[in-house]
Amino acid sequence: MTLDGAPHPFTSFTNNIAATITSAGGDYAFTRRPRRHTRYRVRVGGVLSPTVTVLVRQRVSLRLSDRTPRRGQLVRFSGRSCPAHDGAVVSIQKRTSSGGWRTVRRTRLRDASRCSTYSRRLRIYRDATFRTVVARDADHARGFSRRRFADAHR
Repeated sequence: MTLDGAPHPFTSFTNNIAATITSAGGDYAFTRRPRRHTRYRVRVGGVLSPTVTVLVRQRVSLRLSDRTPRRGQLVRFSGRSCPAHDGAVVSIQKRTSSGGWRTVRRTRLRDASRCSTYSRRLRIYRDATFRTVVARDADHARGFSRRRFADAHR
């Protein structure tokens, strides 16, 4: 039993990217970590399984220059997104009182070797939870950073 794969832009399948054997019950598994959207199918002899598409998110980080700023202080929001997608839009979002997210600033990813980076300053007036979101593109789904809490004080 072999696994065939076609990474984005899904032009053609590469045969035999992994092989495995079945258990006594006929179960099998493959472990793969694709770097971009990829379509897979299993081949047993001349029989092909249905095609399965695995979507891959952008990996995004978020750092705040100061997590305990004075009210009205400028805080630098920075991070990186892997793999590199220079020019993609990064949205800095703030958690609303109802639990949703509202975009408060946008910026673009800049070149920095394997990953792209971003940086934007924002004035903080009250306590808030933030995250960043990188827009999806053809070969990756939207990426979300971890949440970061800014504790504003007098």
